[in-house]
Amino acid sequence: MKNVEMIVEKGYDLKDLDIAFNRTEKENGVLYDRFDILIKQTKVSEIRVKRPDGIKEDADFVDYADRQLMRWLDHEQGNILDKAERRYLRSYSKPFRNSVDAVAKVGGSKRESIMVQINGEPSIPFPAFEAGTMYKGMQKYRWYTPDELKI
Repeated sequence: MKNVEMIVEKGYDLKDLDIAFNRTEKENGVLYDRFDILIKQTKVSEIRVKRPDGIKEDADFVDYADRQLMRWLDHEQGNILDKAERRYLRSYSKPFRNSVDAVAKVGGSKRESIMVQINGEPSIPFPAFEAGTMYKGMQKYRWYTPDELKI
């Protein structure tokens, strides 16, 4: 399902959709921009893209941001979690189903863990696991909604 289909399926109007610049990061001499995707001023996703050469004026940047939004809308949503990971998170969150706001993968280069945000507050961290062995489809330190994870 494409992101645009997901938005319409949830009953939102595309007029409620917006993109907001978050920050610029420099990694190995390359500039990356982070944008928040908003529906009715609520963040639903975040994208990170390499900044192309030649953006010098505000108008260029606005066109660039709009192109990123169009690319995000056309993006096909894949499964972020495998079946076992989805089943585990779904069973954990079942008693809190209506209270789970987001889920993130956190950790360092050797160990990682899953953190669940309930009613706006980070709560019980999951047991740590060896980095790169589980939840491979999740980016570190990015909060995913239950809908994005399909839990």
